[in-house]
Amino acid sequence: MSLAINQAQSGCSSIPFINASALALPFKDEAFDGVYCYGLLHEFVGPDAPAQVEKVMREIERLLQPGGILILTLVSGEPDQGLPHLTLSNESMFDAAVARFEWLEKRHYNDTSCTGVSGYHVWYGRVIKKG
Repeated sequence: MSLAINQAQSGCSSIPFINASALALPFKDEAFDGVYCYGLLHEFVGPDAPAQVEKVMREIERLLQPGGILILTLVSGEPDQGLPHLTLSNESMFDAAVARFEWLEKRHYNDTSCTGVSGYHVWYGRVIKKG
């Protein structure tokens, strides 16, 4: 975030930057026609993780206009073999996260570039808000 803010302050961008929790974003309902969420949901760990993921997804739904597009990625692998600071997911967990949306595209990638750990994958989805 600090790198982006420094770039903006140097005249490279006029985009405002807002630092806020994904659980309660400071924007009006239906403020956006698109949301890009990469590398967030797997950061919620512990017993509250499912509820926090659900809250983030409801927040994204609130922010999207009807017909708005969400692009979402989710780290996947065997859930009980997750790295200590990550919650790895499986396909059913990915599907559950976007259950309120309509699928446009869904992909699964093998990826060891971030951790070097075999069995590390990424789910990618492009979905549309119903209504």
